[in-house]
Amino acid sequence: MNEALRKALAEERGVDVPDLAVALGVSKHLLYRAIKDGEIRASRIGQRVTVPPHIARELLCLPATKVAA
Repeated sequence: MNEALRKALAEERGVDVPDLAVALGVSKHLLYRAIKDGEIRASRIGQRVTVPPHIARELLCLPATKVAA
């Protein structure tokens, strides 16, 4: 897992598709296709596409963070 991905997850920010693709061991194209097909939820701001941190954690089989009550 690269530093950008680790930081995004720690800060509860959206994860960039290229960083997530590397961590998952798949191509960016495959990940963008899964997003386009609705298999993975993502957000688009301009040309930037990000995957919500809770979904990235699920894809990476990482534990969910606890939310304060």
